This record gives sequence, C-alpha cells and structure tokens, in this order.
Amino acid sequence: MPRILITGNGFDLHHNLPTWYDDFMKIIKFISENQETDFHSIYKNAKNYDGIKSAFTNTISISPEKVDEITEITGKNLLYQYFQQEYNIDTWIDFESKLEYLLSCVYNAVKLLRKNVFSTGTLPHDYVPIKAALDGKVEYAIVLRILKVVKTDFHSIFFYSKYLVKKEDLYVDINEEKILDLIFSQLMEFKKLFHIYLETFVTPLLDQRTNSIKQVTFYQFFSYHFTFNYTATASKIYGDKTKLFYLHGRSEEKNENIVFGINELFNKEENADDYLRFTKYYQKYAYRTDYHFLNDIRYSRSSDFQFFFWGHSLDKSDGYYVNEIFDFLQESKNSKNIIVIIYHNDESYKRLLRNLFFIRGRENIEKRMQERSLIFCELNSPEFNQLLEVRLTSPMMDPSAH
Repeated sequence: MPRILITGNGFDLHHNLPTWYDDFMKIIKFISENQETDFHSIYKNAKNYDGIKSAFTNTISISPEKVDEITEITGKNLLYQYFQQEYNIDTWIDFESKLEYLLSCVYNAVKLLRKNVFSTGTLPHDYVPIKAALDGKVEYAIVLRILKVVKTDFHSIFFYSKYLVKKEDLYVDINEEKILDLIFSQLMEFKKLFHIYLETFVTPLLDQRTNSIKQVTFYQFFSYHFTFNYTATASKIYGDKTKLFYLHGRSEEKNENIVFGINELFNKEENADDYLRFTKYYQKYAYRTDYHFLNDIRYSRSSDFQFFFWGHSLDKSDGYYVNEIFDFLQESKNSKNIIVIIYHNDESYKRLLRNLFFIRGRENIEKRMQERSLIFCELNSPEFNQLLEVRLTSPMMDPSAH
C-alpha cells in the first residue's frame, strides 16, 4: 500500500523555518542595510520569530564576505529592487504572479512599440509620447523604466540605444531579445540571492535543532516523499526513512540548478519561444531536476495508492502536478485510492478547495468528495488520526520489493 507525501512550503513552516517570501525579503533587506549578523537582529524580521527561537539554538555564524555578497547583489539587482517596492506580494505564488506580470508588460510593450513606432519607419527622435507609443499604457512604460530600458517623464519615453536595433545609423526596431536577456540575467542573480539566503539563514538552523522542533510521528510511514521545497528539512530532521525527490531542485546544489520562474507562457504567438526559459516546466528539464515524478514509483497500478498533500497551496501554478496525480488515480480505477489534503485552518481549507475546483472542475471534485476518495482534514485532528490509524498499525511495505 504505497503512501506518497507531497509537500510545499507549509512543511518547512511547520518546522519553524523562515521560508515565507516575506521572511526572505525582510531578512535580506535588513542584512544589506545594517550588516548586523547576530541571531536576534536577523530573525526578529521573520514572521515566526518566537517559533524560531524555541526550535533552534541562537547561534549563527555569517562571514563578512557573505554579507558583502548580499549587499553587492541587492545594490544592483533590478528585480530585487522592483520586488522590494511591491507591497502586495505576500507569498511565493504572489511573487510568481508579479514576475509573470512584468514579463507580460514587456511583451505587450514591445508589440505596441513595433506597431505604433517602428511599423511606420525608423525612430524619428530618441523619445516618443507614451500615449502614441504605448496607447497610454503607463504601466508598460514604468516596467521598461524599472528595467532601465528607457527613461520616462510624465508624457514621453526616452530610449537607451543599447536596446534598439540599428541599421545604417537608423533605429529600426526595439531589441526584444536583448531586453529578455537582461531580465533573465537579473532573475538568475535574484535566484542566486535566494540561494544564498537558504544556505546562510535557513539550512544552518536545521543543524541547531532543539527538543521543541515540531516533528511528526507518522512521517516514517510514507513510502515516497515528493517536495516542491529546496530545503533539506526532511532529510536532516527525519533521516533517510523515505525516498525523497526534489521536484524543483535543492539548495544543497549550486543555485543554477533550482527551478525559479513562472508556471505557464502567457503568450502563445510565434515569438513566444524567447520567453520559454522563464517557465518552471522548461527549467526542470533544462536543469535536470526530477521530472519523472510518478514514474519513479515502483508499484503496480492495481495497488491502493494514498496521496497526502501537506503544506502545498494546490495553486494553478502547480496544476500540472495536481492533474497528474488525479489522472494517475483515475486510470488505476481502484476504489480504495485516496487523496488527503491536510489543511491548517478553516480559511486555508476554503482556499485549497477553491484551487482544486479551478484546476479539476466542479464535477470531478464533487464526485471524489462524495465517494470519500478526496478527503480534507487538519493535521493531528481526530479525523486525521482516525484516517491513519489502520494504515499506521499495518506493516510498512518495502518499496524496493516492487
């Protein structure tokens, strides 16, 4: 009876790690502006400072060279500066949405500039009115200004020649490829900053655990663990009791090999290929993270599969994986298969339910809930414990035997 655990950031948060998007941005900002590296000064910026204090010893060692590296990146990285100014980003899902918004603004701005400016000839001046060039879309001009592709005032945009295509001393087009190269290089540098954060402020905590760390006793009974996280939380806290797969790469490897981007292309036109590098599904193949997913499970399709989602948002950004699991079970046609969604509180239950309705549709979700093949329950609730009771008292199946 294979039991498969699938975790998102909520798994790390349960173990008191500062892995909120907000934790990352606030701690990095604090370090770059203050250069203070004592435990209290750093982690007081985290959402769950009290939990961090109780779960880990208050010792941390950060080299001056690491502080200098953080300060250097934050001082020049355009995406870091852009995201620091965006106050409506609370989660990693919001971050991905904002990155997609930025890319879509560039895409649409390039289309308008080619239509309104360059289709009629060459650029007449080094500037054009925003209203004429971008149909008055001020947000497009702002994004191009943030990326330092153009300068702007209240009415006009002024082009930097390095982002224009020049022929015979005339500017004949906007250089979309060069703009995308700029954004991608900035994204890779921002990813490096995040990697530094994980290896400097998160991973060391795992080696300084106290007895109050929130371990769960049932973890050992899972046959496989697929995680969307980059951290070594499961292996360091629970050891090698399960077969662990990192779907988006892991922080213990070099930063270039972690998946960090948007879910899907927002544009389906012929020139969309240049944007492909920003998608997570392209990156997982390009960086050779685990892309086999359920194919790594060595069981017969006739087995009784039990999938447990814990700390995962079930957002449309990972809809591909959600659909793969539902379709996997649907193809097996085993009435004993179940999917268990572990939620934190009533608000999270409703959010998870909405997300599943969006991904799978009303008919599929209603049918599964009526059949009790899709079950929502709180961690360690009586319903959850009852659900596990029979499974946990039965012998653990050895995955290697299949």
